[in-house]
Amino acid sequence: EQHLNVALVHNNMGVALQAQGELGQAMERLEQALAIRKAALGEQHIDVAQTYTNMGAVLQAQGELDQAIEVYEKTLAIKKAALGERHIDVAQTYIDMALVLQAQGELDRAMGFFEQALAIRKAALGEQHIDVAQT
Repeated sequence: EQHLNVALVHNNMGVALQAQGELGQAMERLEQALAIRKAALGEQHIDVAQTYTNMGAVLQAQGELDQAIEVYEKTLAIKKAALGERHIDVAQTYIDMALVLQAQGELDRAMGFFEQALAIRKAALGEQHIDVAQT
């Protein structure tokens, strides 16, 4: 369990470093967190998906959009397997992917992911929820 706490610290430091604009250092911390989590929990654990999500955000901020999509695809596969296809966390990954695709000019693909996220959010939260409106 101690090693998982170390992974959590690396993960959280990566998020903090990203917020400070220290993207290279952020990615280093996230890679350390990922290695520990994969070794301890296996590739398909939701904590691994969390780290992939954070890595995707850093890659997106670095302008590495193709790599960001690849990482978000891994996140999506893990979340679908662990949580189910209609889980609210799956919707967030669809949004993350859509934003990257939008930045790449792949508007049709982006719209498809936004629509999937919207459908999940409507079903989970109801039509009037603020997260539905923001999707």
